[in-house]
Amino acid sequence: MSSWLSCVGTECLNCNLTDDPDEMDPFDSLRLYARVHLGAPDLDDGDDVPTGNVRNLTDDEFKSVFKHTIERRGWPVLKYGKGKALKRCLKVEGAGDDAHLSWGSKKEGAATKQVKVAEIHDVVNAAFDDAPPNMDPACMLCFNISNRAGLKIIAHSKTDATVLIHGFKLLTEPKNADIDQIRAKAIMV
Repeated sequence: MSSWLSCVGTECLNCNLTDDPDEMDPFDSLRLYARVHLGAPDLDDGDDVPTGNVRNLTDDEFKSVFKHTIERRGWPVLKYGKGKALKRCLKVEGAGDDAHLSWGSKKEGAATKQVKVAEIHDVVNAAFDDAPPNMDPACMLCFNISNRAGLKIIAHSKTDATVLIHGFKLLTEPKNADIDQIRAKAIMV
């Protein structure tokens, strides 16, 4: 996988790269799941050809691999706000009621931005009215957060957008144990 983004923040540099060529590439395995099971587009939507060991995940594996990836490595995105789309890394830190979604900042000494995962009501595909003209609306996501404006994120591709929407639905709706019901509700971009 090419380094479309090098994540910023604490411990997140080059999160798309694996050190061991025999190690499963979680990013590309999650993308493959999105293409096979969630109707995400094939490789021509902006994804690079996988270079790591890609494995076809089961429904149960998707949730655990997504959770592990977002907690340990983060997911490269563009954070949109004030007319700018800046490289960031979405990462879930903590557990249970203390779990929070964070995104780093490139500024030296700048505080990491964060919101509690429990405050995320939904993640949806939503085109931003003020987005730069070269951004694909199908890659634009809004994390709807209680008592705040939504967090605007631009995914690398339509496939990444599908992975993030589905993955966060699984993380924020633990009461929905039936993955087929969640898959049926997933927003296809």
